[in-house]
Amino acid sequence: MASEKTIRETLLGVASISLIVTGGVLLYWRGVDEGLVSMLASSCLRAGAVLFALWLALPQLRSIKHKVPLWLLGGGAACLLVLVVSPKAFIVVGPLFALIAFLKFVGWLFAPPPGMKPRSKTAAKESSSSTGEGG
Repeated sequence: MASEKTIRETLLGVASISLIVTGGVLLYWRGVDEGLVSMLASSCLRAGAVLFALWLALPQLRSIKHKVPLWLLGGGAACLLVLVVSPKAFIVVGPLFALIAFLKFVGWLFAPPPGMKPRSKTAAKESSSSTGEGG
């Protein structure tokens, strides 16, 4: 039995190719002169292209999901949604999200490595007193 990941990838690929083929057939069948059919065909082609790009990037997106915190991904998606609805909001949303991402990076930069235990103050005093450096 195929795994759930493989089925999702296959369905995404099939959906993208079917949208691209549908858009191409509509353009070939009716041409670009008719308004509604042309709009539907271009929508199918755009959605198919986006789904195809998502299908190609799916393995990398899965690895990002494990490396980036969920709140940062959600915040980025929310910022993109706000920018799609109101592009003028970039003046506020862009620097705000950049500041949050920068602060997260600074926190990651000064955090101890994952395998290392943080030193407690009592352990530091004991090691300095045993070597004769304490005061």
